[in-house]
Amino acid sequence: MNEEMQLIENNSNESLITFYQNASTLVLAPEEEKKLDEPIDDLNIEIRPDGLIYPPQVFWRDKLNQTFKRGQWALIKHKSSKDPVRDKVYYDGSLFIRNCFISRATGEAEYHSSNPMQSWASVEESAKSDCLGRCCKDLGIFKELWQPNFVRTWLKKHAVKVWIEDNNKKAKISWRRVDSDPYWNETGIAKDSPNQPSKKTVAKVEQKAETKPSLPPQRNFTKEAKECLTLDKLSFWWISLSPQERKFAEMVKKNRKEEIEEKQKPIDMTNPLNLK
Repeated sequence: MNEEMQLIENNSNESLITFYQNASTLVLAPEEEKKLDEPIDDLNIEIRPDGLIYPPQVFWRDKLNQTFKRGQWALIKHKSSKDPVRDKVYYDGSLFIRNCFISRATGEAEYHSSNPMQSWASVEESAKSDCLGRCCKDLGIFKELWQPNFVRTWLKKHAVKVWIEDNNKKAKISWRRVDSDPYWNETGIAKDSPNQPSKKTVAKVEQKAETKPSLPPQRNFTKEAKECLTLDKLSFWWISLSPQERKFAEMVKKNRKEEIEEKQKPIDMTNPLNLK
């Protein structure tokens, strides 16, 4: 198969014919047709910050395994490549079922250098899953996800559009599931968002926001921050905090800054003891 792939990339007509010779010859049993046409459960659909809905990669594989059984399908890799300018990985692959060619697609995934848990290998794995999902579209799997009426209905029932504050303190719109926890930097719900909270809920949230946060007795913020800063793991420590703890940490940071600025003020020699 690898030799055939190399010949295909070199535009060998003979190898192209061999590689695709079983295209459109797959015969499905009635129960397999029925299994492929089953819609995805609304609760299994996720949404990206830009509003695009999608199923987690495990559902593509589960659908193929349940329909055709394990080992009777394969995603064959043609090649993968990096785009260093856009920090993306592309995965070119073909889906085969019972030795029959089904579809070919290119998946993509983005590398985030600020994420210490991510590697180029994990990004390529994500691009591979994206490639598989695109190939499965030709089988009609979860076809409702590309139907505008379904998408609009799902957004009205299960999504909310919110304002978040980016690293530059600029506000921008982002989407999330209505039953998901708010983003850590979420500042409010957009006026034109579906699933607006009730007035009672809004009043409760505003009242909670006005409540002065208290320091949980089991957390030593100063000690934890110093240790994490020394180990260059401050971002991990920050992620571990709850929204209430983050508010307190910001307040501690602000008070500490004011103390330092106060100590750095020049002494008034006419009133060195700062008597009033």
